[in-house]
Amino acid sequence: MTEHLLIESSESLARLFVNGWIVDGRSGGLVRGRLHSEGHILLIQPTEILGGYEFVGYMEGGEYLMSVDATENHFGRLEEINRDKGEGESKLPSSLTGRVIDTSAEPHDKLLLIHRQYIINRSSTAKHLEELVALNEPHPFYAGRIFTDSEIALMRGWS
Repeated sequence: MTEHLLIESSESLARLFVNGWIVDGRSGGLVRGRLHSEGHILLIQPTEILGGYEFVGYMEGGEYLMSVDATENHFGRLEEINRDKGEGESKLPSSLTGRVIDTSAEPHDKLLLIHRQYIINRSSTAKHLEELVALNEPHPFYAGRIFTDSEIALMRGWS
């Protein structure tokens, strides 16, 4: 499923990020955005080359994206939760706790930057939201790099 992302240059990627069209989801949280039936949310991930990115898949609003560390520390439990979809359609509570990642935009949702993270389906997210937040919250920060030093210098020149 891995494909190259159609962004002409690292400068284009930096501009997309600075202008808010790329959301950093590596700390995880409940994702707001389009459903699959509405066009879904595109996921990008860093490649082995610093400053390189690739398209890695889709997710939809209402799914929970675990942080990088929570994915690593709780992988077995996350698999159990993701299999427990329950009966019928579960709904998210009206008041939410924990981090929320908003990818909503027009005419299409923003790109979501991830890095080897577990995605919990909508039904399981609604059923286990409180536990997912509890598993994810101790891991609030991801320290991986997004841009090369030259890209950062370029962005400083835009201000």
